[in-house]
Amino acid sequence: MEEKKFYIQFTALTAVLAITVIVLQQFTDIVHPYTLYIQGYFIILTLGTYLLVNKGIKGHDMDFVSYFMGALTIRLLVSAIILFLYYYFIKEDAVLFTGYFFIFYLCYTVFEIQALLAKLRQNFDRDGKSDEASKKHEA
Repeated sequence: MEEKKFYIQFTALTAVLAITVIVLQQFTDIVHPYTLYIQGYFIILTLGTYLLVNKGIKGHDMDFVSYFMGALTIRLLVSAIILFLYYYFIKEDAVLFTGYFFIFYLCYTVFEIQALLAKLRQNFDRDGKSDEASKKHEA
């Protein structure tokens, strides 16, 4: 059930951002031509890292930390590489491209962290112990 909630909220966030970009495109000239491509990149990146970290949540508590930090590191490094490649090869409206890139980075990263924290909280009981730790303590 929680998975369905994530995908509904993710679709709503994506739709709101896309509609905002399309409206800005129609009425202003402050939208970079690659903005929707940037959003597509973050859609794929967010889904990929969510699935990866979600796998870690189902495992041991320490696995979650490893998966989460690994996913954030991958997200940061791949994003830095894309920005570097854009600055090195294209250079056109680089400041505008970077602005939209970081707006999407912030929106999708905050959304993913909130979704993962909500899912992680489900695995903890009122005492702050994970379900797994409670089972070991009871045995």
